[in-house]
Amino acid sequence: EKGWSWVVPPHKKMKVIGLNFHSVSAGKHSGYVHVRTDRDDLVIPVELSVMKGGLHTAQPEMVFDTIIIPGQKKDLPIALLNAGSNPVSILEVIAMPPVDPQLKVSFRKGTVVQANSERVVASATYTGNREGR
Repeated sequence: EKGWSWVVPPHKKMKVIGLNFHSVSAGKHSGYVHVRTDRDDLVIPVELSVMKGGLHTAQPEMVFDTIIIPGQKKDLPIALLNAGSNPVSILEVIAMPPVDPQLKVSFRKGTVVQANSERVVASATYTGNREGR
């Protein structure tokens, strides 16, 4: 059977295919991509996680590490993934109680996370008030 072919030089990488996946249900999906070559055929396992539409965070927990000197600041970005089909405007970001007084959250009201994209929407800053904390 005739078709397209690519020549990939030894020790080189080359994109030869792009995968699109459409699912009607959330969850883990797995399968295989078969690639026929003039040598051996390749079977590449593929596993995808499909999420329900809506906002999701890639980091369920924020770890600021250890503060070495009093007054030292540690900043962490807060990114959200919009798995929905419409843009979402972020109107408020707050730290849920109990809140350590050394933690400050800043964001710009109205930041838009486009559909099917990830964006940093806020920043969390922790300022140590004593060594080791």
